[in-house]
Amino acid sequence: MTKLPSIEGRPISLVMSDPWELGESIGWEPLWGLVVKCGVRPSGGFGPKREALIIRLAEPLSFKGIRYEYLQGSPRHEVDALADLQKGEDLFCSFVCIPPEQVDSDKPFDLNWWRGGGTITGTVTFAGTANLLLDIIHLPRSLNSTEGESIHSLLLATGYARVAGEITMEMLRDAVALHHECVSEWLQYSEDKRSMPGWYFKRAGSTSLTVGYFSDEREMIERRCSYDDQAEACAAFIKREIDSVLGLDEDL
Repeated sequence: MTKLPSIEGRPISLVMSDPWELGESIGWEPLWGLVVKCGVRPSGGFGPKREALIIRLAEPLSFKGIRYEYLQGSPRHEVDALADLQKGEDLFCSFVCIPPEQVDSDKPFDLNWWRGGGTITGTVTFAGTANLLLDIIHLPRSLNSTEGESIHSLLLATGYARVAGEITMEMLRDAVALHHECVSEWLQYSEDKRSMPGWYFKRAGSTSLTVGYFSDEREMIERRCSYDDQAEACAAFIKREIDSVLGLDEDL
């Protein structure tokens, strides 16, 4: 078996093809997740020895008494390999839902306990949107580690301007939910901003977060929104801020 690719920590999208009832229940929307582990699944009840990855879904699903949060999957076809994902290729995989405690156990890829149920078949990819979302939510980190660059130049380098209309707050929210550390990074970015007019992002009490807008002279109260969900709040700020940086916010 070839050396496993370094894909842990990468965002992933899963387009389900089976089971039909589960797909129908979510409107066949892509599932977003994060690769948390790569390894080798030993031969046993779920099939022969194969390369395998474990992904954590950004928004766990509950269906027919099964909670789908951690999924272990392997390429469905013998000629395919996890390395194909790094080439930007789609990979058709079979997944089985595993309990959270197995992920950090000494046998995270052992499925000899499996007796049926909790399976998903679908196509996974790292290409395109998943990588772009990762670049966007990590912009403050890139800004702090790169001398002489501006948020504008870094944002242009991501390619976001070409597909801005296709990137929704919901997509950004799912990405942030997988990388909670981004919330504090964007809060610090907002605090460090010195330019006006512009959007801001700050805490409002122990649990709430606020996104708002300052014109040259005053805060525009009608644009201020409070959120209890940190990922949702951060995504709302990110989308407004990056569109504003590129002059794409037509309402301003």
